This record gives sequence, C-alpha cells and structure tokens, in this order.
Amino acid sequence: MSDSQAPLALDDRHSVLSDHALDQLFRGARTFYSWEDKQVSETTIRALYERNGWHETWTATVFDYQHYHPDAHEALTVARGWADLQIGGPSGEILRVDAGDAIVLPAGVGHCRMDQSADFQICGAYPADQPHGTVIRAPEERTEAHVAEIAALSRPESDPIFGTGGPLTIHWGRSGDASP
Repeated sequence: MSDSQAPLALDDRHSVLSDHALDQLFRGARTFYSWEDKQVSETTIRALYERNGWHETWTATVFDYQHYHPDAHEALTVARGWADLQIGGPSGEILRVDAGDAIVLPAGVGHCRMDQSADFQICGAYPADQPHGTVIRAPEERTEAHVAEIAALSRPESDPIFGTGGPLTIHWGRSGDASP
C-alpha cells in the first residue's frame, strides 16, 4: 500500500447540504488513496476497515442516483473494476475510480454512480460510533433535520485505511500514530 494520498477540494456549491456552518467539515475532508497493488481483495479491504475501527462493512456497488447519508461518514474502496462516481451532488466532480482506490465521504456529501465496468465491486464502512448510513435521496429528501444531524456527528477516531493518526484524522483534528 502506498502512503501517498491527496486531498481533493470540495466546496459548498458541490455539497448536497451547503449550510455555511458545515463548510469546515466538507472542505478538505474527502481524502483519496490508491494502493500500488491494484489486486486488493474484498476480504483484505473489509478486514483493514475493521482493524482500524470502522464497521458495518459491505461489498456491493454505489447507487445510480444522487444520495447522501445524514447519520454517518462513509469509507469506500474499489475492490474490482472501475466506476465513474459523481461526488458532491448533481453539480459535483466526476471521478474515475479503479481497483485499489479509496475515498472517504463526510456525512451529507451527495454521491452517485454514473458508469461502471461489468465487474465493479466496492467495499464500504462507517465509523464505529455511527450506524450503517441511512440513504437519503438528494436533494429531494433534504430536510433541516438532516443539516442538524450532520452538524452534530462526531469526527472519526481513526482513518479507515491508515488507522489512528492517518490523513483523515489529521484533516479532522485528531492525532496519533499512523498504522498502515
């Protein structure tokens, strides 16, 4: 696994919930990783998530409609194939993700699958203190209660890939030693 990671910009106009108070949560929180070895198995990904304190792991695809999770941040890692994911709601950036690529989405950030290879599989997980993310269609099901729920969420204690002290915990003001 490579220790290189690059935060991607995400500003308010790309978030489903663009409340100004949430700006710091969204800005710089989405972190993108890539394994050098593109043959990362679903079992390896899910075990890594669990070892680093993320739970409710699953393997499937990403919904093909805009949605977000008001009650959980979400880690996603491509196990097989490729997909074009739109991140940040209907006007958000479209990213091509391949096997071994991972992304962490803060609660409230809209996302959907635009295209995928026939063999595409992605693994997901959520921080230990948050439930399996409730799926809310974006933006038609948005409510002010969701804005409050997102604002009240805790920040993850660990990075799903690098553990305590990893890039996500640094971006969100947590500290500790990274453990790849």
